[in-house]
Amino acid sequence: MADSDAVSSVDVPTDWNHYAPDPFVEKYAGLDDAAWEARIVASIDDPHQDGIAFPRFPPAALQERVHGHADASAVREAFEFHRLVKAFAAKLQVEIGRDTMILDFGSGWGRIVRTFMAKTALKNLFGLEPNPLFVQVARALNPYVAFVSGAYEPPTVFGDRKFDVVVAWSVFTHLPTALARQWLEEFARIVKPGGLVFVTAWGERFIDQLVAQKKRMKAGVEIHWFLKQVIESAGDLDQLRARHRAGEVVFVPSAQDPNYGDTFMSGKGARSIAGSKLVLVAHDDHAIAQDLLVYRRS
Repeated sequence: MADSDAVSSVDVPTDWNHYAPDPFVEKYAGLDDAAWEARIVASIDDPHQDGIAFPRFPPAALQERVHGHADASAVREAFEFHRLVKAFAAKLQVEIGRDTMILDFGSGWGRIVRTFMAKTALKNLFGLEPNPLFVQVARALNPYVAFVSGAYEPPTVFGDRKFDVVVAWSVFTHLPTALARQWLEEFARIVKPGGLVFVTAWGERFIDQLVAQKKRMKAGVEIHWFLKQVIESAGDLDQLRARHRAGEVVFVPSAQDPNYGDTFMSGKGARSIAGSKLVLVAHDDHAIAQDLLVYRRS
């Protein structure tokens, strides 16, 4: 399915809750994450709950095109990231509540930002997406949230020190090193002092997976097309591992687009591109599918 086909297949709802400025916080702020996750999963088939019109979901084909799975599986992955973000924020004494200003960077069709809608006021939730087709989809599916169209390179339209938290799920995973550095500099500008930036990238676990899958390929076993693509683009995996361990941010461009690929970043590598105003304060390499790197604005 072409991106334009996906956009044309999205129905624009006409029954949004314009009478209630924050219907989700008002109704669901008391729910724990598991209960809120269940509500969102239920909204896939039943977008009307408790008199509230929930954001819709795009066609499964579009979801799979963007992140490899759809509907309930996509929601579960989003909440795995959400829970880890909340856990680190609490540990670092940054509250995520009604008044927290949150930016979902590379928001796509708006999957990740939905996880925050039960606790954070809608006026404080923003998505930034450079692909204008995805922005159109996100706005049609979820007009509760401000989805902003931006360029693939900074700067953004946001003012200085606007946000408490920036989250970027599976975005830095695909950025060239120089562009990743530029975006971190922009985050340092738009995040308040003491605020947090959460990004993900590939780590050594993924290299282990590539090594194992390469052995299967050599044995004549058909593997997932994505893994095959990365293996063919990466070349010498032992060299890739050595560069990653040495602290280099290693970008492996895809054959189709030299500005998009797969990025491997250790904690040492994350520090090397942080600039002078962001400090790497946490690195989790096991809890979710990608490594999580947490920066604090100094």
